[in-house]
Amino acid sequence: MEKISVVGLGKLGACTASCLSFRGFETLGIDINQQFVDDINNQKAPVLEPRLQEMISGSEDRLEATLNFDRAIDETDVTLIIVPTPSKEDGNFSDKTMREALTSLCQSLKNSHKKYHLFVITSTLSPKTCEKVLIPLVEAVSGRILNHGFGMCYNPEFIALGNVVDDTLQPDFVLIGESDKKAGNILQNVYEKMTENEPAISRMSLVSAEITKISLNAFVTMKISFANTLTNICEKIMGSDLDHITTALGNDKRISPYYIKGGLSFGGPCFPRDNRAFAKFASEYDVNTPLAKSTDEI
Repeated sequence: MEKISVVGLGKLGACTASCLSFRGFETLGIDINQQFVDDINNQKAPVLEPRLQEMISGSEDRLEATLNFDRAIDETDVTLIIVPTPSKEDGNFSDKTMREALTSLCQSLKNSHKKYHLFVITSTLSPKTCEKVLIPLVEAVSGRILNHGFGMCYNPEFIALGNVVDDTLQPDFVLIGESDKKAGNILQNVYEKMTENEPAISRMSLVSAEITKISLNAFVTMKISFANTLTNICEKIMGSDLDHITTALGNDKRISPYYIKGGLSFGGPCFPRDNRAFAKFASEYDVNTPLAKSTDEI
């Protein structure tokens, strides 16, 4: 079976690499953190996440880690890049670490005689980043042309911390933004072998996938905020029952029962920042987003 490389062995990357290897892929993990690399090579989970150790232990000898970016190009034909893209002050996502990782990989690709390499961008990006920043960077550093010497996919994950392994193996759907059909076909083939269920696979342009990622989280947080507004109302009206109300709302197929329960405000590393990123991106095209702004305020 194919050998795949994963750049970034943090919470998401370590789980993705271990799931790939558990499901039969020869997998090479790459990180600049020596401890993460040593842990993987000693068959230890580098981060705390349920079932991660189980995946690593069940990978037999298919999972290996290294500090050497050259090996991703020399030994694999598909590289998933899962590195931090923190929020900037203006609300957009920083692509600094992504650019650094791609530059290291493309310096190796420039000296390689291989005909093709597929870069899969998994980290969350602001829309148009692939087209305006990452593809020109790869072409400039590697000396290759998109869809000839390399391909690119944008393939963000939709997971919850504490459930990363299960969400990776049994996703609700897989989102693939593709530079061309060849790139998309390669990545779809990987998912068909890795996943334990048969998820819907949504394939589209790179920029459509970038917009889909942040708009999905923005929409989900609107549902959460609406449910919590109902909570505030029901607390003031004697005899009203929030759970009865939200359960009834969830029976309508236009709404569905997911994320329409009253509770704590949304949090975590993704939800709080994605409405701001959505609003910032839209404002650059002179589109106002009062729903996203209000959700962030709520």
